[in-house]
Amino acid sequence: MSASSIPNLATLRGRGGPRGRGRGRGTAPGGITNKTEGDQAKTKDGIVQQTDNDAASSRASAVSLGYLQDPYAFAFASIPPPRRYPLINRGTYVRSIAIDRLVKSFLDTDNGSRKQIISLGAGSDTRFFRFSGVPNLIYHEFDFASNTTTKVNRTLENYPMRAALQSANTASTDVRVAPTKDALYSKSLNIHPLDLREIYTTSAAQAKLENLDPDAPTLILSECCLTYLTRDDGTKILNHILRQMLHPSTPAAVVFYEPIKPKDAFGQTMTSNLGSRGIEMPALHEIPTLEAHRQRIKQLGLPRTGARTVYDIYTGQPGPIAEQTPLHNAHDSSPTQPPPTITASDPDSEAEGSTTPRPSFSNASADTTTLSSSSDDKASQQEKSPSKMWITPQERERVERLEWLDEVEEWKLLASHYCVAWGWRDGSVDQMSEEGDGGGGGTKDEVFSRAWGDIAGWWREEERRDDELHGVASPGGGGDMESQFGAGGRGPALESGSRTQEGVAGLNMRTRTFTSGVPTREQLVRGQYGRRDVDGG
Repeated sequence: MSASSIPNLATLRGRGGPRGRGRGRGTAPGGITNKTEGDQAKTKDGIVQQTDNDAASSRASAVSLGYLQDPYAFAFASIPPPRRYPLINRGTYVRSIAIDRLVKSFLDTDNGSRKQIISLGAGSDTRFFRFSGVPNLIYHEFDFASNTTTKVNRTLENYPMRAALQSANTASTDVRVAPTKDALYSKSLNIHPLDLREIYTTSAAQAKLENLDPDAPTLILSECCLTYLTRDDGTKILNHILRQMLHPSTPAAVVFYEPIKPKDAFGQTMTSNLGSRGIEMPALHEIPTLEAHRQRIKQLGLPRTGARTVYDIYTGQPGPIAEQTPLHNAHDSSPTQPPPTITASDPDSEAEGSTTPRPSFSNASADTTTLSSSSDDKASQQEKSPSKMWITPQERERVERLEWLDEVEEWKLLASHYCVAWGWRDGSVDQMSEEGDGGGGGTKDEVFSRAWGDIAGWWREEERRDDELHGVASPGGGGDMESQFGAGGRGPALESGSRTQEGVAGLNMRTRTFTSGVPTREQLVRGQYGRRDVDGG
């Protein structure tokens, strides 16, 4: 999964449109209305698949500027990569670091014990290669065959990627590539060509899942993948993995990176822009807030949950307490090496040289999310203990020295409309019962509780307004979830108030980048994000 590239956070491009290799051409709804239902579904699938190219380019931009270390990023992007706007580079950085820290905390717990990761819609993601030095790690990637073919070929052709794969497998015979070159199987990395919508309906799809261990503690990653499906379809996929592919007693967890809040003014503009490209995201409307994500995760039989916005994570909220060391693997020469000396192309010239004034936020409408100071840079010192932060003050200072970012209000809005949500079960058979009370006997392996139990992800009072706007039931009694349920926000499995919508052909996989989904620079300048009459949502 291109956790690698975060720009679901919006590429605020100039009028010239997205640049770089393999960009999507953006099919408007009118361009597909005369096609058959099957053709329309294929067109929608193709539109979403194409966004992985932009995700890869955005990650390469962040790497080339020193935000991230990833020697594998340039295998999937043009060189030099198109240079993204500073707020996109920062978003790419936060998304990657946040998910990597959750992954690292899991892998560091009982270091060396057998563990498994399943990445839904992996696309051009490089996470396996960056963590390939971890012993006893089984990594699975699910994606469309057209995308896995590219991934397999790049893995075999790119020397750093090939070396990482070889070092994770003791012999060349441990790696097997399908004759069609769309699948790869080994004791460490397994790339499966399949449509997630078929995983719980066809035995043929299930038969492809070689080397999957039903007993190994398993982390399921989904970065802007299941949002293209209806909530019901996504739930069926996750339940099939959690209940059928894994044994009910196996410790299991999920991590989601998703857009949120489609009904406020900014969210309406975002979804309207997506719709103009033929992109629909049913789950965004059905799981629209942080609390809706927590509730959905609980309903999967994972009683421990948490969620935070990208902006929360960046501004010093408590995070994984694993050692905050650079995220690199044994193949990196040094965790402190300077960024590659690759010259990045200039951002869109219209925006870079524009004399247009920055957008004013004084006229934002009443339904535009208010960002309270409690979630801003002045988080309480109690919460900002460096050992418990997602991003330490020193690291944040380093990032902010890389590029000047003067779109501060834009950054706050964008980052508040994306979230990381997580949840887990400790492995008791009882936790998978319909009651989900977790009581009774059974041996529990608490690997995820030990890895993530102290991460601050509970509901907070400041979320209530978003929940009310989107029809999501907030926890009762006031106060935050830490005081009610302890760390991790272990609240009751409340029913979501958001209505079920009929979804379009659930577009499958990958760390998608809906590049023109977030309001454009022109829309921000006009203040269109603050209008009540913006279409969408």
